[in-house]
Amino acid sequence: MAPIHYRPEPNPLTTPGSYKLRFIPQDINGYDEVAAAVALKNPNWPEDMVKAVLMAGNAEVHRAY
Repeated sequence: MAPIHYRPEPNPLTTPGSYKLRFIPQDINGYDEVAAAVALKNPNWPEDMVKAVLMAGNAEVHRAY
């Protein structure tokens, strides 16, 4: 299991002051890598379709919030 990297940062929204954890990403996979992995496990799904679905889902999440 890979370690989780983080650093504490002051939380300006609290009184008295507190800290929050800021997670530091490591070895991030993009749409292409995730789509290739999903298509490899599901041979009936072409990689470009999987990538389009991932991108559309992410756009919908950002639009809704």
